[in-house]
Amino acid sequence: MGRFYMHCFQCKARMRKFREDAEGDRIFYYCRSCGQRWTYMPERGGTSDDWPKEIFDEAVVSGVVSKDGKIL
Repeated sequence: MGRFYMHCFQCKARMRKFREDAEGDRIFYYCRSCGQRWTYMPERGGTSDDWPKEIFDEAVVSGVVSKDGKIL
């Protein structure tokens, strides 16, 4: 079985996985090239732009994203 890679819709670079919900309902990705953040919902087969506030705050604490939203 192959791996699944999410590619950025803007710059086409491979996105990095930040976190996954405990149930696997949402997977949070970010693009190191252009700074886009996406939420992937495997059950629906769709994406949503940006992250919920609690995930963004966790990324700031982890040092992935700055408070103004730039990828570190």
